[in-house]
Amino acid sequence: MDPENTHSAFFEHAPVGMAVVDADGCLRAANRRLSGLLAREADVLVGQTLTEWVASAEADRVAAAIHSLIYGETGEWRDECRLLPRQGPPLWVELALSRLPDADDGATRLALTATDIDARKASEAERDELEHFYQQTFTNNVAVKLLIDPDDGRIVDANPAAETFYGWSIEELKKRPIQAINTLSAEEVRTEMERAAEEERLYFRFRHRVASGEIRDVEVYSGPVWLRGKRYLHSIIHDATDTRRYLRELERYKAIFDTLPVGVYRNLPGHTGQFDYVNPAMARIFGAGSIAELLSRSTAELYTDPEERRRFSDDLLARGEVHRRELDLRTLDGRAIRCAITARAHETEQGTVFDGVVEDVTERHQAERQREDLLQILEAAPDFIGMADPDGRILYQNPSFNRAMGFADSAEASLHDVGGLHPEWARRRLQEEALPEARHNGVWQGEMAILAGDGRELPVSQTVVAHFDETGAVRRYSTIIRDISERVATEQALRQREAELNQAQRIARMGSWVSDFRVNEIRWSDEIYRIFGRRPEDGPVTHETFMEAVHPHDRTAVQAALEASFAGEPYDIVHRVVRPDGQVRTVRERGYTEFDNAGQPVRMLGTVQDITEQRQLEDSLRRLVAILDSTPDVVSMHGPDGAMLYLNAAGRRLMGLPEPELADHWDPETGWNRAGLPREMDTVEGTIERVHPPWALERVREEALPAAMEHGQWQGETALLDAEGRERPASQVLLIHRDTDGAIAQTSTIIRDISERKRIERELERSNAELEQFAYAVSHDLQEPLRIINSYLGLLKRRHADALDDKARRYIDTATDAAGRMRQMIQDLLEYSRVQRMGEAFAPVDLTRALDDACGNLHTAIQDSGARISRDPLPTVQGDAGQLMRLFQNLLSNAIKYGPPDAVPEIHVGCDERGDEWEIRVTDNGIGIDPEQSERIFQVFQRLHGRAEYPGTGAGLALARRITERHGGRIRAESDGEGHGTTFRLTLPRQPADATSAS
Repeated sequence: MDPENTHSAFFEHAPVGMAVVDADGCLRAANRRLSGLLAREADVLVGQTLTEWVASAEADRVAAAIHSLIYGETGEWRDECRLLPRQGPPLWVELALSRLPDADDGATRLALTATDIDARKASEAERDELEHFYQQTFTNNVAVKLLIDPDDGRIVDANPAAETFYGWSIEELKKRPIQAINTLSAEEVRTEMERAAEEERLYFRFRHRVASGEIRDVEVYSGPVWLRGKRYLHSIIHDATDTRRYLRELERYKAIFDTLPVGVYRNLPGHTGQFDYVNPAMARIFGAGSIAELLSRSTAELYTDPEERRRFSDDLLARGEVHRRELDLRTLDGRAIRCAITARAHETEQGTVFDGVVEDVTERHQAERQREDLLQILEAAPDFIGMADPDGRILYQNPSFNRAMGFADSAEASLHDVGGLHPEWARRRLQEEALPEARHNGVWQGEMAILAGDGRELPVSQTVVAHFDETGAVRRYSTIIRDISERVATEQALRQREAELNQAQRIARMGSWVSDFRVNEIRWSDEIYRIFGRRPEDGPVTHETFMEAVHPHDRTAVQAALEASFAGEPYDIVHRVVRPDGQVRTVRERGYTEFDNAGQPVRMLGTVQDITEQRQLEDSLRRLVAILDSTPDVVSMHGPDGAMLYLNAAGRRLMGLPEPELADHWDPETGWNRAGLPREMDTVEGTIERVHPPWALERVREEALPAAMEHGQWQGETALLDAEGRERPASQVLLIHRDTDGAIAQTSTIIRDISERKRIERELERSNAELEQFAYAVSHDLQEPLRIINSYLGLLKRRHADALDDKARRYIDTATDAAGRMRQMIQDLLEYSRVQRMGEAFAPVDLTRALDDACGNLHTAIQDSGARISRDPLPTVQGDAGQLMRLFQNLLSNAIKYGPPDAVPEIHVGCDERGDEWEIRVTDNGIGIDPEQSERIFQVFQRLHGRAEYPGTGAGLALARRITERHGGRIRAESDGEGHGTTFRLTLPRQPADATSAS
């Protein structure tokens, strides 16, 4: 055979692509296989460069290899490249280039072979993808995964998450069969697999042992996989230890949740907020017939304000928890309730959930509102109202009381005791009569006296009420004191005060307990330890230690309630407990007993709620209402709808209404007792039409109600109609109480019958008018006889002087001097009587001008005495200019007359602003006065010195008081005694006085 032909046939029919490549990289020959690979004819390929048919990513690499072989750097090159067929995707081939012997013409050529490896590359890519998939789903997965041979239970592979969970390395896990990890026996495994099939569960519940020896609860999701033709079990292990423990604890405490008096719930956030769990108390609070009914409703239905629900949810999501936020909600039937909600947001497999506790605080909220309303009335009352403990320590005084006593507030008042508020005689009467009678009868009333802040003794009408505890001992005293000083000073003029009282505090928290009768052990929550004042480290709690904490007076009732629960009765009792420090708390206990199959009690579960503050609040409210019932004033309250809620005993007596049959006017369960109130008192309008005569009704409508609506309070004089239809003059206070939103929450009124005061005022006005008329007539009529006496005495002395001896002349001089003094006294009396009857109408008066005029009238006396008069800037007031000038003249004249015997009179006129009054002071350095005579000097013709020492009639200061009182002011004298000078203090109103009443 011809070798050349043989070579040519081999080249042409070789199973791999072959070609000859020249030094320029061009093909000089190509066989059929290469043409087939490139899908082009051989003659088309010849003359073309090899790199034209190679993918661009490998073209530079092929060109570099050709260059290297041509120029002798290497002898052979081999690499995997992609050829570019005329049609279809690139084709993977293994290219090999080697140098051929030089041709006869000396040209260098290369041999090329191209082996098809496209199928192998595809297989490798598929294998790489499978390997990547395995890495992602098994090796790199965060879930615990095992690959198990089902034939022998051998662990074939494990991922790093399994290494972390079990505590063995992957190689150590591969050495262990799954039976060495799963603690269940083969029979138990088979039973669990059958149970999972029955329950249509996708997982098995096993217990696996880890390297530390701990047994973990796991849920195993297992399924077959085929690898290299063999069946394996691909198992995903989920650690359910904490979940199982939580479920067991949840089951253990579910019974407690079901007995709690507060609502417990779980709901999902969202547009409607669907409930996931609620306890029976939750269903009761929202008026659901069953738990299922409440679970079928959304939380959105329970809110009265959608915006408030949105804010609550936003805060809960943002902060993670909300503590005891009070919200206005409604029951399923639309009834409004007030609830305190504590909630937390949790992340679960279902996503975010809200767990919370709901406490119905509607009754407490209403009681607090009533307490605030009553306290507002109490704070506005003009009467002096206070409270003290049995030892006399002051607990509370209202603002009126504090102002009268000169205290800044109740905190300052608490530094004093009750006895220090009274003069000695009143203090003895309080201890010997008032308090004993109040302890015996509950209340005492009588006339007393208190010491005002400036030291004055104020006569008062006082009521003392004793408040008792459950044992009958006095817990505290309250008092209502009315200032009757004006009535005493004017012999029966009445200026009285109004009264109401205080109510107490709030309800407290609760805890849960479990009592195991089999081991005589009681387990308390932390809250119960706080309520009982104990600590967990104080030792185990048993039935005996519990009963020791119960108040001795309540132990019999508690034991009876426990024994009744052993017979199947509900355990629900209110009793007291005594803390180790002696403090007594009131609690409410609820619970139920569990029995074994033989009907014997085995354990008891329940709750304890500290209701001390709630009970104190209710008791305080009742005491406040009792005090309002004991006041002689009429006190009433209307609710936001206008209906009268309360009318005290004085009001019912005045209007002829029956007393309510029940002792309490207010009950926490039922609210206010409105028994006996007529239908027209269902509105404010109906009430005022019933109790006021037409003219007073018009004033209340047109003046009182609008003013109270704007300012919250109105006070003025009106009139009432009693049960017989008689009109009684009254002093009335109207109060409008508003809630936090500004809506009217309550309307209250305090009305005082002033019939007696009006009668006294009329008699006083008539008596004053008659007295002034008499004084004027007497002073006018007596002047003529005195003039005649003086005239005849003068004639006698002039015409018969020679016939009279010294003794007769002395008698005539004495009579003449007496007649002169009598004339001066008559003139002073005449001026005194003219102050009211003949004064000028009030107009603006510059007190500086009035003082200047007075100094001008006293020019001679000032010069003769050398008196020095200084002054502060003085205001302008409404008054009678002539009388105010005479007022200054009398005070300055008095200071000059009674000046220091061995010094020049120093007189200062000062002025201070005191609220709605100006206080004018005239201070001198004169002889002073005995403090016990400071009132006597203002009486007409009363003198402290003989005429030989100091001239005058003793009417100047009486006239000064008369002028001051006409101008609506007061005047008093202050001195530290003889030789210490005197200060006269007088007040004048800053607001314009009523000129008609003063005229």
